[in-house]
Amino acid sequence: MEREDEAVLVALIAGIAQGQESALSQFYDRTSRLVYGLALRITGDADAAEEVSSDVYAQVWRTAVQFDPQKGSTTTWLVTMVRTRAIDLIRKRIRIQERETDLAGQELWTCPNPNPESQHVLTEMRSRIKAAMSQLAEDQREVLLATYFAGLTHSEIADVLRLPLGTVKTRIRLGLVNLRRLFETQGMGL
Repeated sequence: MEREDEAVLVALIAGIAQGQESALSQFYDRTSRLVYGLALRITGDADAAEEVSSDVYAQVWRTAVQFDPQKGSTTTWLVTMVRTRAIDLIRKRIRIQERETDLAGQELWTCPNPNPESQHVLTEMRSRIKAAMSQLAEDQREVLLATYFAGLTHSEIADVLRLPLGTVKTRIRLGLVNLRRLFETQGMGL
């Protein structure tokens, strides 16, 4: 971004900090393509990108007074907000999907002709799987949930979490190895 454009954006943020809605409108006009484009790239979903963009401009309105041009450019400030909001949205969707999967999983783990013994075994399996997942390191649990419950590809996870693809693959592999180990210690070999 040119120095002149940066100066205009800094002035608009100062106006936003003073509560000037027209400054926010002009700031939006000058930056919305960047914000939406980045949000779309991170989330891979137009509706999610719209939600992230809306959240970012609400945050700009609330936090403009805290912006310090000596600490960084307006672009850096915006990109950081977009990235944070997009990752938060994806994590929220993963948690929602995990809860839905828990409910759906209960249906999948039921027998068509249940008897008390088989129901007990299935309930015990569900409990052990949840316990094993909760014992994984957060970074391993996060990528496993993103892969197997949210249906994200390894590349999508790498983009969302801003990690190298190799790191994502390593975390998935370690998570699966650790799950296997936990299952085996519980007497649930795979």
